[in-house]
Amino acid sequence: VSNLVVEIGSHLRGKPCRIYRGSRAVQFNAHGNDIFYRPDIWVACGRERDDKGEFVDEPRLVIEVLSPESKRIDQREKMQHYREIPTLEEIILVSRQAAGITSLRRSQQWQPVLAGDPAQTLELQSLGLSIPLEGIFEGLT
Repeated sequence: VSNLVVEIGSHLRGKPCRIYRGSRAVQFNAHGNDIFYRPDIWVACGRERDDKGEFVDEPRLVIEVLSPESKRIDQREKMQHYREIPTLEEIILVSRQAAGITSLRRSQQWQPVLAGDPAQTLELQSLGLSIPLEGIFEGLT
């Protein structure tokens, strides 16, 4: 996760978008219900919702790091809800155990694209950024 934060943070330097980690919640409405999630990493290019900086509106990219405990919720419940966010362009699921990444994009009707070969790159189309998979998983055993 830290490798992704460094790469994305460097790419966003001087741009109007901001990178966040799990300390801030993404709030949105899905089917008439207010939903709050704390993704592992996300990028927002809109405004902060309140003066305390607790909630963030208008996420463009959400990254969830899958663990055995969170995998089911991240892949099912959250995916259904995240798709309801009008500004969200891309969802990335990172599997540390399999050293693989699943990308889902609104522009591709949320069809999953898998990448697991270290020679492949993660294409963050919503940010115009490519990151080699070997760099993302470097240092993980």
